[in-house]
Amino acid sequence: MNGSSPGLWHSLSVFKLSLKNGTITELYCFSKDIQNTCIITHFNNQHDFWAVIWWGWRLVEPSVPVVAYVSAILTGSLLLASAGLLRKYRQSGYHGLYALVGVIVGVTLYGSLMATMKFATSALWLKVIFYRLEMVAWVGLPVSTLAFVMIGLYDTDDMGTRPLTDILGFLAGLTLISLIVPQQMLFTSPELVTVGNSVSLEHDLGGTAAILTGVGWALSLVGVGLVSHRFIHDRAVPTVISIATLIPIFAGIVGLLKLSGIYPAGGQGFNLAPVVTSAVVVAFGAFVSRRGFRASFPDDRYAALEDVGDG
Repeated sequence: MNGSSPGLWHSLSVFKLSLKNGTITELYCFSKDIQNTCIITHFNNQHDFWAVIWWGWRLVEPSVPVVAYVSAILTGSLLLASAGLLRKYRQSGYHGLYALVGVIVGVTLYGSLMATMKFATSALWLKVIFYRLEMVAWVGLPVSTLAFVMIGLYDTDDMGTRPLTDILGFLAGLTLISLIVPQQMLFTSPELVTVGNSVSLEHDLGGTAAILTGVGWALSLVGVGLVSHRFIHDRAVPTVISIATLIPIFAGIVGLLKLSGIYPAGGQGFNLAPVVTSAVVVAFGAFVSRRGFRASFPDDRYAALEDVGDG
């Protein structure tokens, strides 16, 4: 018998059940990828056969993993952070940096929502779709943080709206690419693996995904280089800039731990990079909402601009 539900067939290797009539029923399952072949023997009648199938499905139906709930909570926290930033944006006399922080939080919120949906569903095709959409944040987050770092360090006076519209246009194009590029170019051999009572998506990296990962790391390291250069030359670096620089680094480190098989052990399991990223960005958004830019940029023009917003 062939089965297509990874919840049942992927989770059972040998299954034995004593029916009411005393008959011992044995179910042997051998699986290969997502297509599974099961050999079922020793049934008295068809009713007994379907009774075992129903009971087995109820027994091993995939559950929503804890990481999905954690990710959902962080997604909600990012929404609250967005509301706080919107309030500061309206109160401040200088909107540019708040708008860029809003983009960072928004990209993370988008990635967190896609990751939550990917964690929660047990259907392979849905996991693939949500994962494709989540990949936009791989590059979108380093791009937005690097833009914030560069403008915060070098070009705050005459920022205008051009950088913001350019970033938003880039993100829109990246989302379109994630939808139209063939899956084999993004990642190959997608499959579901059992993690406790849940299932996780595993795959091999395709050429496009590898390039996106490399671009994300390159942009992140550019930001680190800019901040390090100022530190080396004894030039002040605002705290908020230093924090923003580290946001994509945390995500990259967690991703590398999974790719190298260090955590989760063997590399198979839930990728916690979006969860860690969301937690860091929630803290970042709370820091900016609470302290504003006056404390981070000890320059008279920032104080004057925020004084305008404070009335």
